[in-house]
Amino acid sequence: MADPNITGGRELDAFLQQFSAKFEKNVMRGGLRAGANEFKEEVKANIPVDSGALRRSVRVTTNAKGGRVTASVKIGNKKAWYAQMVEFGTRA
Repeated sequence: MADPNITGGRELDAFLQQFSAKFEKNVMRGGLRAGANEFKEEVKANIPVDSGALRRSVRVTTNAKGGRVTASVKIGNKKAWYAQMVEFGTRA
């Protein structure tokens, strides 16, 4: 279990407060992108083919809106428009 007595919290907070909101947003975006890239590799590993447009269409996107930064792993594009059919199947 982690130690509940954290030292240096005020100093860390003061240090972080000196950065601009734009810098903070860019740091968050980079961290989220790095985490999403881990998921991207797992998504690629679960695609049932070894190469092709579907595998190349896996990408990571980030968005910063209203003070909220998000990252997403997206699959599919104009060439691999069938990505959802492969993942979820189709009905006859």
